[in-house]
Amino acid sequence: SKQQSDNLKWQQDSFHQILKLMGLCKEGILPEAELSAFRSHLLETLIASPPDHEQPTTLRDKLIFLQELLYAKCISEDEYHSSKRPLLQRLAVQGAEIDARDVIVGAPKQSSDEEWSVIDLKDEHESSNSKNKSKPGLAMKKIK
Repeated sequence: SKQQSDNLKWQQDSFHQILKLMGLCKEGILPEAELSAFRSHLLETLIASPPDHEQPTTLRDKLIFLQELLYAKCISEDEYHSSKRPLLQRLAVQGAEIDARDVIVGAPKQSSDEEWSVIDLKDEHESSNSKNKSKPGLAMKKIK
């Protein structure tokens, strides 16, 4: 649907923008307050309930995007959990069965989820093979 397409485009643009702002802040070019303001606006926009009915797929996309922001260290764990709650509540109200793994693992179409999972689950003895991103499916199953 057009709404879902627009939503995904906004997510992509917002993700690139926050990464850019984080880089500028790290270089001392942008004040931390401006980055915080953008982050707050981004999260408020993400969890805002639209006036019309929100599709479960749109809510799931928003949850996956929120997870990607956390993995990229764009938001804190507290911001992640406080923003995730209203999205999960709206999904539950629509009758969707909420499983924590849906939120943590995300949809298979998001390749970045698999890459992050492999990185997050590296054992010490595997660190010598840090460039090897094999078996993402196996790593995905280990997430609880």
